[in-house]
This record gives sequence, C-alpha cells and structure tokens, in this order.
Amino acid sequence: MRFLLVTPHTVPDFSGSGINAFNFARYLVKKGEKVRLLSLNRNLVMKRSETKEGVKIRRLLYLNRIGFLKGFSLLFILPGYFIYAAGSDVVVIYGGRLIAWELLIVFSKMLRKKVIFQSLLNNVDDLGAIISSKPALFRDFYKWIFRKTDVYHALNNYMNKEFLRFVPDESRVLLSPQGVDTGTFSPVSEKEKEDIRDRIGLERDRLVIITIGSLVSRKGYEEMFRIIAGLDFHCQLVVAGEHEFNIGHFLRRENTYARNLIQAAQELSGNKIVFLGGVSNIADYIKASDIALFNSGKEGLPNSVLEVMACGIPPVMREYPGMDGYFFHDRQNALIFQEAAGMVHCVRMLCKDRALREQIGSASRASVEQEASFEIVLKKYREKLHY
Repeated sequence: MRFLLVTPHTVPDFSGSGINAFNFARYLVKKGEKVRLLSLNRNLVMKRSETKEGVKIRRLLYLNRIGFLKGFSLLFILPGYFIYAAGSDVVVIYGGRLIAWELLIVFSKMLRKKVIFQSLLNNVDDLGAIISSKPALFRDFYKWIFRKTDVYHALNNYMNKEFLRFVPDESRVLLSPQGVDTGTFSPVSEKEKEDIRDRIGLERDRLVIITIGSLVSRKGYEEMFRIIAGLDFHCQLVVAGEHEFNIGHFLRRENTYARNLIQAAQELSGNKIVFLGGVSNIADYIKASDIALFNSGKEGLPNSVLEVMACGIPPVMREYPGMDGYFFHDRQNALIFQEAAGMVHCVRMLCKDRALREQIGSASRASVEQEASFEIVLKKYREKLHY
C-alpha cells in the first residue's frame, strides 16, 4: 500500500498528532511501506520538501496570518491534495482542524482511494462536534462525507458513540488508540535510567514526575502545579512542552498565558518544577522518570500517555468522556482521578510505593503491546480496508 498521512502540523512543530503522524510514517518506512507525510507550510517558515529519518515530508503553502490570504492559499492547497492523493492508495487524515479536509475526502473518493479519518479531540472534531458546529443547511453534507470514508478511527468510546449517532454503520468504525512505536518507547533498567539522568541533567536521587504537552489552558497545569508545590516528597516535576509561541505559531494566542503560568509556577515552587520546552528526545525524559501526570480536561486519547505507558512508567490521569471501560483500567494500568483531591491521593500513593509503581508500569507496557503498538494499528487498518 502507498500511504498518504495528512496533518496540519508535523515535525519540527511540537504538535501531538503531527508528531505521532511522523512517528507512524517512520514506522511504515521501517516496515518497507511506501509513505508520504503531507502537511502545511505556514507562512513559508519551513522547507517545502525534505526527507527526515527516511520519511518524505511535503508541505503545502498556507498563509494564515491574514484572513483573505487563507482563502488565497487554497489555490495551492487543493491542487496539492488532489495530486498527492492521486499518487496514494490510502489517505489518512489527522483531525478536523486541517483546512479543507472535506474536499480532501471528496478528491480521494473521486480517485477511488481508501480514506481513514481520525478524530483527535472530544467535543472538537468528533462527528457530533463537527456537525453541531455547522449551519443546518450543511449538516446532511457532513453526514454524507463521513459515509464516504472507509474507516472512521475513533480513539475512545465517546467518539465511537458520536459517530454511530449520525452514521449508524459499525463496519466503518475502528475503535483503537493512535498507536505508538514500542521500539523507540520501551522500558529501561535502573542502571540505564541513572545513565540517562546523568546525560540529560536530572538528579539521580530525586523522584521525577513528568508531564507532557504544550503550555495551553486546557491542560490543567495551574491545578497540577499547586499540588506538586505542596508535596512533601523529594520530587521534581519535569514539564516537557512547548511554551514559546511566536506570531506565526498555531498556538500564538496562548503565548501570554504560558509566560504568566511559568512565572507563577516558579514563584510557587522554586526549582521543584522544571520547564524543558519542546524537546526532540522526549523518550529519554520519559525513561528517566518515575511517574507521569496528566490533568487535561479535554482529550481524545493522548499519544503522550501511550508513550509513557510503553516505557513502563505508571500514568496518573484525569478521567475524561470515552475512557469508561476502554483501554485504561484504574489501579491496573493507570491511576485515574476525577478531581484535585484524587490527583493528590494518586500521586502520593505512587511516590510512597515503588512496588506499586513497578506493578502499574508493567501492566501499562503490556496494555500497549497488546492493543496500541503501531504494528497492531497497521494490522487493524489492513483488516478494515481488506488489504
């Protein structure tokens, strides 16, 4: 199969879905599959074409600083969609934030290509959110669009139910995590962990808690930072997430929020919270950690959680719609909380109990190997597409 993975952002942008699209493309290359990664070149700040770790990346011109230029950019984007879809067998679309993704589906089906659409965020680009955000006149069109997709990749139960509410065809739905490269993200021994800490500058004798994600308001960082600052353990929170958003950045509206958040956290905790920014060697920081913490109020199924689980690091995470009875199991492969007091309790439990950390970490790794490796996701795609 010739794959075309289409995402609004990818490396070097620190976008979760874009990085995961790149990682999946890299995995496909290693498997000998033909793959292209197609993204957008915002205001021509990146290379139009490059090959990175064997992955062919192509970027289409997108001028997004001024409204009318966005429309002008479609003169370059739409022909690009058509040309690259024509040279592929399977088109995988990462989320509903990609400009003119609807027309990409139409072009792909005109060309008789297989289409996989992957929703990424509850209440943002699940089918219910997409349809409810459109004028009534266009809602039947969007139902028709999704009936044309060959596979709707739902990351959780909520997305699955929302799709079936509007398109009652279970044969089109793939309920599955995005997947993770279990070779890149894998457990290490205590000696290897110490060596990694020495190399990246983390203390050996401190309990390291990692959280991953750009410093944006929906991630719940304020509450997390207050709780970490109040812990009486010899621990450190390592924040691996981009926090400098220039004028052309897709998260530029969060710039003031991120700057104020960092200042408040440093005043609150001193050196107990460390801000790394966006890091390319995220696997090293995960492997060097003891616990992972996630407090986002809105998610799909974060690939950052899959990455820590693949490394055998126990995740502590807030419950969100769609988790119920699917993939995550409280006190087995994760600790799940619903409010601040629950977060405190879960973090304290793991800080005190090394055996519990190892038990949940081991179960986390096993869950990924059984349900969420790239190998398994590729197998599921082949089965759904009858390849």
